[in-house]
Amino acid sequence: MGQEALDDSARVQDWFERGAHGAPPIGTEDTVAQVMLLATLPEWVFETFDRFIAGREVAAPTPPSDVFATALPIAVATGKVAPSLLANPGSIRNLDPARIRRAFQINEWVARVTGGQEDVPEPLAAIGGLDAFLRQLIATIPDAFVRPGPLGGPDARVAAYLDEMATETVADWRTAARDIRARVRGMDLIRGALQSEGISRVTKHELLGLYSDLSDYRPPIELAAADIADRVRPLLASSIESELVGLDSWPIRRGGLAGLYPRALLAAWTELTEAAPPIACSTPGCLGVAPPTRNRLYCDRCRAERRRASVQETRARSSASPRSAH
Repeated sequence: MGQEALDDSARVQDWFERGAHGAPPIGTEDTVAQVMLLATLPEWVFETFDRFIAGREVAAPTPPSDVFATALPIAVATGKVAPSLLANPGSIRNLDPARIRRAFQINEWVARVTGGQEDVPEPLAAIGGLDAFLRQLIATIPDAFVRPGPLGGPDARVAAYLDEMATETVADWRTAARDIRARVRGMDLIRGALQSEGISRVTKHELLGLYSDLSDYRPPIELAAADIADRVRPLLASSIESELVGLDSWPIRRGGLAGLYPRALLAAWTELTEAAPPIACSTPGCLGVAPPTRNRLYCDRCRAERRRASVQETRARSSASPRSAH
């Protein structure tokens, strides 16, 4: 990938030095846009890259948080301007030629680092190198990568795939955010309704709406807020159980790994039910659950079978011993 980027950069630079007339070389539209984006960055960015390219150490290693604090606004801005640059590669003639040439130097240096032909600078090494930085950046702000769209030439399939993947990621994030917001709001409504000071009429109507959504039934409005909350609690807990099942996190497994989201759902379920969650039986293939007590790994049925098997094994050993035979 690094060598291909270097080759594309050389083809584009040759096209630029000959006046940038006509279309750029086929398949290099993304490189043209990248060079133009680099050319518009602030001067301090150029100076930092100049030190990297020259092999000089920066004054002090940059903490990863500072790297991302700088990179995220730049990525958001470039994500918005990239489509116009891709559509008008000839606009490179309108930029300062000196800055364009410096941008080519940066672009080629990044390609060499990506290809392993240059040492990774310390600030980037601190966050796992250039590839780790790019992966984290893409995962953090997918919106910045939705807009560019498919490119021509040999990169078309890759660009289309990335565009589809990023769009799906943004949609998933937004759906998850709405679901989480609704569930947190439901927890807040239940807490408020069960407190001694009660809730307002508007909030009570909101709680009634939540009850209606979860039960597909419109309860009478004369019910007290606490009574509505008592009916909503098991319904909301049941919806959380269903989601945990879909995440393969219900019943929970002792020693199993779970992400932050399943653990948060489990904490919400525990608060709603005021009970300990069931523990999945550790016997492979068993669908039973173990009581939520310390050190219990097996359901009652498997525990009894293991105990029976242990007794039979002990008797078999005892009957086969020389002393028993004598």
